[in-house]
Amino acid sequence: MFIRNGIKSILRERGRTTLFSLLIILLTVTMILSLGVLLYSNAVMDACNEAYRSIALVEYMGSEYPNADEPDADARAAALALTDDAVLSIPGVTAWTSGSTEFATAEGFSRHMGTIPYRNKSVIVVSNVSDPIQQGTKFDEYNNPIVDAGSITYYVCSLKTSVYSQKGKEGTYIDILTNDLDFVPEKGKSYVLNGSFVNSSGTLKQVGCYPKNGFAVFKVESFISTDDLPYASYSTEEDITDIFYNAAEQYRIMNNYIRVVPCRDVNDVNEFHQNEIQLVEGEMPDPEIPYSCVISNDLAYQLNLKPGDTFSMEGLNGTTEDRYNLTPNGKTQSYTVSGIAKDSSDFSGVVWVIAENADTPLFGYLIGTASLDNEEAESAVAELTALAPERVRVTLLDQGYSNSVQVFRDVKKTARNVLLVCSTGIVGILMLFAFLFVGRQHITVKIMVSMGTPRRSIAKWFLSGTLVLCGISAILGTVFGAFLQPAVLRMIAEIATQENEGFLWYSETVLGVMKQMAFDPQIPMWPNLLVMPVVVVLAMLFCLWFLRMARQGGTHKRGKVKVHVPRGKTSSLRLGGFGFASLSIRRGGLRSLVVPMISIVLTVTVLVLGGVYQGWQKKLDDASENMPIDGMVVSLNGRQYSNLVLTVNNFRSLLLTEGVENVSVSYGYHYWLSEDEQGFSMGAYGREHRQEWIAAQPEFVALNSLSAAKEFYYTDVAITWLDGWNESALSDPDFTPLRKRSDKIAEEKIIPVVCSSVFLEDHDMVLGDTFSCFVQVEHISNSLKEIPLNLRVIGSYIQQGGKSQIFAPLACHVPVSLLERDADPSIADDWGRFTFQSCRFQLSSAGELDAIRQHLQEQGFSAVGKTSRNRTTLLLRDAAYLRLTENMERNISMGKIMFAAISLLIVFLGFNISWLMIYARRREFALMRGFGVKKRRVFSSFFLEQALLCLVGCLIGCIMLFWLYADGAALPLAVTAYLFCYLLGATISILIIGRTDLMELLTIRE
Repeated sequence: MFIRNGIKSILRERGRTTLFSLLIILLTVTMILSLGVLLYSNAVMDACNEAYRSIALVEYMGSEYPNADEPDADARAAALALTDDAVLSIPGVTAWTSGSTEFATAEGFSRHMGTIPYRNKSVIVVSNVSDPIQQGTKFDEYNNPIVDAGSITYYVCSLKTSVYSQKGKEGTYIDILTNDLDFVPEKGKSYVLNGSFVNSSGTLKQVGCYPKNGFAVFKVESFISTDDLPYASYSTEEDITDIFYNAAEQYRIMNNYIRVVPCRDVNDVNEFHQNEIQLVEGEMPDPEIPYSCVISNDLAYQLNLKPGDTFSMEGLNGTTEDRYNLTPNGKTQSYTVSGIAKDSSDFSGVVWVIAENADTPLFGYLIGTASLDNEEAESAVAELTALAPERVRVTLLDQGYSNSVQVFRDVKKTARNVLLVCSTGIVGILMLFAFLFVGRQHITVKIMVSMGTPRRSIAKWFLSGTLVLCGISAILGTVFGAFLQPAVLRMIAEIATQENEGFLWYSETVLGVMKQMAFDPQIPMWPNLLVMPVVVVLAMLFCLWFLRMARQGGTHKRGKVKVHVPRGKTSSLRLGGFGFASLSIRRGGLRSLVVPMISIVLTVTVLVLGGVYQGWQKKLDDASENMPIDGMVVSLNGRQYSNLVLTVNNFRSLLLTEGVENVSVSYGYHYWLSEDEQGFSMGAYGREHRQEWIAAQPEFVALNSLSAAKEFYYTDVAITWLDGWNESALSDPDFTPLRKRSDKIAEEKIIPVVCSSVFLEDHDMVLGDTFSCFVQVEHISNSLKEIPLNLRVIGSYIQQGGKSQIFAPLACHVPVSLLERDADPSIADDWGRFTFQSCRFQLSSAGELDAIRQHLQEQGFSAVGKTSRNRTTLLLRDAAYLRLTENMERNISMGKIMFAAISLLIVFLGFNISWLMIYARRREFALMRGFGVKKRRVFSSFFLEQALLCLVGCLIGCIMLFWLYADGAALPLAVTAYLFCYLLGATISILIIGRTDLMELLTIRE
């Protein structure tokens, strides 16, 4: 009976029952959806953390980058500065693998692909040597060689056998060049020789450096490791001394080396991480098992290895200047094959092994690879960049992890906030429900107690209705939430998929391979089902709490009330409504302070929140307007930025692209000073070595801005200028391009150049000095030409490693008019055969970044990892700007939502507070009417009182924080809306009270 009556008592209040049921259902559905989204986001982020791997490549940007065999002293110094302990101390770095590698040899392996440093080195036995044959280096009108002082002498013989050679030409005729050695073979004899087979085709053959009879050419050369004579007579195999066998064995070892790459985890090696190479058999080795490894397929085939097999290799040591000058070190190590990788020319004869960092000199520019925790990868890269020495580049490769999880981070944050608000709301609603249905029933409780009703029965009376109402509402909310949840999760997954499909063309933030992941994790249902009992239990607890209060009395204790009566006049008849409002404010005491204090708090809340939002927006606007973004032409993989081939037509396409400005380009020619040139012989061998020497010399770089020089890409180098000179000299148009220079052109004016301080010191020069040098140019006639130049030093820079490049005006390579946007289009055709080796540019506005990307796409430029019809690949250095804007836009979006929500809440509070403040004074209203005060005056008295109190609070709040809204209208509008709604609530409450019967108002207790 008690349960039935208790349920009926609640159901009689149909309006309130319906309202509370709908509120509980709505909040339960929202809680279930937000909880499901929160769990779903966590599950997706966990799945992404398992699927993606993040690494950071730490590279020194030297002048010979990316040559992997360069013994760069500055790169080695940078590597020593980044100690293992320092790198591993950075939060988010899980492992650190240095860039040093090792070499080894294994019996039975022969290298056929990749770098074979001494491919042409051979030890051979020849027989039936001919008489000496002379061939001229010049030709007559009938293309017959003219024998002169520069002619070459060679011998034809039969290749009897090869002690070591990769050419495999036994039993064939070959030509022998003795170079400048004191070796004159005798006709008909046999010899054992050390030297190299040479390429006798192409341009070198045409200019007469090598014999023209079509036979293979062998040059007799000195041994690498000894000064013994590289030739000896031969009659039987016993005549071959150990020196030749040792040389043959050394060539075999050096050419058939196996590259050993130590690493902490093979998955984090760049070539595997970026899918440049994949396993064809087996699996990745366990990082906890030392010397387990992945081997290239050619190594597995030649050594007959399969996963699970064990093999041994002997270590090899190179020199500090030549990593391929290898000798056995006597150390043998066993390895266990875990997987076999597909081989290629780049990854032939390689072992990737779980081992400590190599204790060998660093060659190349890869200082090391840091394995990163996905969630802390960006912050770890920032700290690693700050820790690294100058000219060290740190590149984050996260396979698209940050793009994949960013949506879910935002969704998770929103879901957490919604869940918190809903949880607070459900607590408030349940407390209000318990107060209205139980707490205010203290008279009913007293009657039941006086009639001797047991406490248990009283609890049944009140809790049964609560249980039914809250239970049914919670069940319905749970059902609706479970029904809607899959659709909400599918919508989020679709949004995330669309976000991942969007490719930021040309951005450095998307370097490397990008994985695609299907977002379909399974989430448990029990957290959703837990919402229903939580709602019911909370409702029951609140009801028991208010029921206990009701049993204890539920009435307020009375005491003395102190009334403040102001001195002086207390009548306001002559002052009208304003006078009564003023008097009421003075007499109100604490009541008169409530409205201003609340108004101050709410106004300050709106202003602070809006001010923060406006600060974010201002910072975003400043970044879009002032933050510079530059770009460059790079290789297709994004690693190389110099020694490229950029055609004039592609350069013009970039120059004419809307939003691209300050385009700078460069091209280099090898230069040398006559006093620096070594003595080379006049023979073929001497000419070839002179060509090799020239190719190794620094460059005379023609450019229109120093920013185009690779030396200045990743460091700020200060230039010391000669008085009256600056960088504008590099745009001087009054020079003839070197490739079109001919003997008919008169002597030109002296070329102004910028040299390194090292160059000036080595040649005892200062700013303002003049000097001469030679450059080698591939002339438009397709022949190599050496051109003398007269130069004047107008500036110097501090050289940081590398070679002493000289920088000169771009007009020494192409006309400066090529850089003019409105140049005659035919100029590109006239100079179409010319190219550039580097190119940098700037964007006109960071705020137009998306539009500029679109313009570049329309021109067909390729992006790193995304080829287009134009193979010229561009890279925009926009990472810092994108990180800033993404954070700001995310904060601004959240700020807009929070500002709107809190503004609505404050407006709602203003309305309700004014209602309560007026409605609580109904007796006062009745007394004024009872004394004959007109309705208009009563209205103006109460209205003006509330208006003054609210207006004072708003003004004080605005004065306190006026600078936060000085730049926008949104904040004062929000404060005005609060003031308006407060006064609207006061107006409505006064009007409603005015329509109430006077006797009814007089019977109301305060």
